[in-house]
Amino acid sequence: MSVGNSVVDTTKSSTKYKVIKWSIIGLCIAIGAPLAILLVKGLVGLILAAVIGLAAINFGPVLAMKFANQKVKMFVNEAKSNPIETLYNELAEKQEGAERFKKSITDFRTEVKNFEDKTAQFKKQYPEDAARFETQLATMRKLLAFREGRYKPPRHTEVR
Repeated sequence: MSVGNSVVDTTKSSTKYKVIKWSIIGLCIAIGAPLAILLVKGLVGLILAAVIGLAAINFGPVLAMKFANQKVKMFVNEAKSNPIETLYNELAEKQEGAERFKKSITDFRTEVKNFEDKTAQFKKQYPEDAARFETQLATMRKLLAFREGRYKPPRHTEVR
């Protein structure tokens, strides 16, 4: 009987071993298969993103130029079909630009005057840096004179 029992015990152990082995294999497949699929999807997505990114980097400037050219063509066509209205709009834009430039000159003139007042105070507080303040003030005055020289008010023309 002992011979028979050892054979039965070995068969039971072998069966348990096979069940445990196949359970572990099944568990690994159940966990590993979705992970493998996600990994493959991720790699495909990464490759696709890289291709799209490179295409955008390489073809983006070309598309931007095409859109800019199309915009210019539309402006030209509109100007051809409505030349007088286009000129009025351009005049209005130039007048607005001149007014903004005039305002910036006025603002800068105010800054120069404020700095001029502060320079007098700074000279008293920091006499060793007085030359630097004077140099900066002279530069600001030159820039103001340059801007004032460049300002040209738009000519107003009357339509009859």
